[in-house]
Amino acid sequence: MTRGFLLIGPESSGTKLTAELLRRAGCRSVGIIGGDDGPQLPADDRPRLLRRSFPHGFEWFTVRDLVALLDAEGVKAEGVKAEDVQVVITTRDWFTMVDSQLNRRLAADRETAFANLRRAYREIFAGVFELGLPYLVSSYEALTAQPRYAERLLDAIGLPPAAVECYEANAKWYGDQPARTGPPPGVWTAGQY
Repeated sequence: MTRGFLLIGPESSGTKLTAELLRRAGCRSVGIIGGDDGPQLPADDRPRLLRRSFPHGFEWFTVRDLVALLDAEGVKAEGVKAEDVQVVITTRDWFTMVDSQLNRRLAADRETAFANLRRAYREIFAGVFELGLPYLVSSYEALTAQPRYAERLLDAIGLPPAAVECYEANAKWYGDQPARTGPPPGVWTAGQY
């Protein structure tokens, strides 16, 4: 039985958008470490959700660290152990992630951004395999372009249907649309219920 979800991916890969979808499907954010997921919610029986980008700011966590944090946050209830964790790994067009990271000053230059992407996926998959965790890779492009993708993603990880308002934001990095960042105004809960 899944008691916790670990949502991870490189910076600018869609972790915030995907976290909002999982929250709307009934998860609650825990273990907010210097983050932007909203306040820690009181313990209850909803599945726990921990979202982290790799790196987060300039700090590199390991998958093992994050699973331990997810477990520590579950101590008040029945706990979350590695065998109870489902991992969702986000991915997105690499050039878009690089441009977004540079725009947000998360990387000093293109070479650093590409190196961070390679390191992020290497560490994510190595950590998932080391712990033998079940995982699913979720595509930002599919989430923003395919009407039934959110339903299929949630079904695959055992959560009820939910939706999140979003838009395709990759075109701005190719000069095809004006720049937009973040969620449509007023539509995300930022983890607050």
